[in-house]
Amino acid sequence: MLQHYKNQACPELGELIREDAITYSVLLKILRDSCCDILTDHRNVVVCYSNPPYPLWVWCRNPEDGAEVMEIAHCLKEQLPLGSVRYCIMPEILAQKLRDTDPYFRDTKPGMGLLSYRLDRILPLSHPCDGVMTLVEKEEIPGLLNVWHDMHMEMEGMDQTPEHCFATMQRMVGKKCLFAWRTEAGIVALTARGDQVEYSKITSVYTLPRHRRKGYAINLVHSVTQTILNDGLIPILYTDAAYSASNDCYRKIGYEQVGSLVSICK
Repeated sequence: MLQHYKNQACPELGELIREDAITYSVLLKILRDSCCDILTDHRNVVVCYSNPPYPLWVWCRNPEDGAEVMEIAHCLKEQLPLGSVRYCIMPEILAQKLRDTDPYFRDTKPGMGLLSYRLDRILPLSHPCDGVMTLVEKEEIPGLLNVWHDMHMEMEGMDQTPEHCFATMQRMVGKKCLFAWRTEAGIVALTARGDQVEYSKITSVYTLPRHRRKGYAINLVHSVTQTILNDGLIPILYTDAAYSASNDCYRKIGYEQVGSLVSICK
């Protein structure tokens, strides 16, 4: 039986997920804050919905265990139905087991596949490009709001308000974790890093459309990765499994895949 927690944090569940800490780094962070809904048996299953418009996350210790699959199926039908959230992120094998087990899941729509990576040894770049990595400054935020908005629309389909974009960027700039690749043309690419206890995750890698295919993103990620290593942390990141170009770039830097997830929706 899954216990249901509403509008509260459950950071202690992080101990259950520690073996999958890199693949579920986002969920570990979410569990530290107040969430709309968390369902768990405190042993093998965690289902977490932070708040709209974000996805629902499912962690399962053994996604091939029939009893655990049935418990998750009941949860996603009765307590947190898939149609009530944007989409759900879970292991690919669990998504397939749900389809095989229950007719409710047979018409679910597969979405983006997520690959998780970590880096232990950075590799030199074979093709450095012009430009340099710098921190984004506070006074530059207003001029980058449209870029930040377009990035989230393109990558996640999220139409963020100018106020939300400004608040997010201001917070990142204050923490000195928002980076830019600059050339004579100005800022041509952005990325950020989010530090946790042991890891630092590279996120929001985005090159302005008119400056793509020039090597700016890989050079920026390489430089930020080096700052993470310099701080004694392990660099990690997520990628879209279908975007082979970005996956190839990260492997050239030294990132190695450690896990995979898939998103589904009704």
